Amino acid sequence: MNLLKTPRLRLAQLQSFTKSALNIVQGLSEIETETTQVSTAFTPVNESVINMEAKSNKKILDQSRDTLISGLVQATQAEQKFPNEDDSVLATLKQFTDIVFKYGYDLTYLPYDDESAETDNLLAELKRLDLTPLETTSLLRWIPVIENANNAFKTRADEYIGETAAAAEVEAATALAQPLIAALNQLFLMLFSQANSTKSEALLKAHNEMQRLVDSYK
Repeated sequence: MNLLKTPRLRLAQLQSFTKSALNIVQGLSEIETETTQVSTAFTPVNESVINMEAKSNKKILDQSRDTLISGLVQATQAEQKFPNEDDSVLATLKQFTDIVFKYGYDLTYLPYDDESAETDNLLAELKRLDLTPLETTSLLRWIPVIENANNAFKTRADEYIGETAAAAEVEAATALAQPLIAALNQLFLMLFSQANSTKSEALLKAHNEMQRLVDSYK
């Protein structure tokens, strides 16, 4: 068991990371004080990120691509039920389905930047296939519209970062993030200490879950 430390995170990642961390330690009385300190420090950071998202229009663009990705998953599920008899169609559909389901609905729950990158990966994997046999289906039409929606989101995200107002707000939010990071590290220290000294199953389980959370952001 190792002493954990908050990884280097972008603001949106810090927001989702903190929410997950608080869920892990919820109800553990041995570290209640530290948990409360994290929650208190998180409130202004969370509000700041929400305000930036509202002004950037990213939320609407993200919802648009989420809808299209979900549509692709549903269309793929439906195509599996169609009585295709051509062997080349069936073989390509199997490859197509494996890729789509590998990402699936989970893609739409990722942090913004992670979803952008993983959507690019999904599209790249699909384009590496010989999709000619699927031209008789309705599946191929989803690829360009998802790509357009993902590019629209990335473009707006880049534009917003470059705007003066956005830069000022990011700077302010970054300043607010420092006390939150310090509170998280203090929580990790107390969790490590209490888990080691008490050997509580609940604390050991929380520490292991926190370890997985930290590793997932590296």
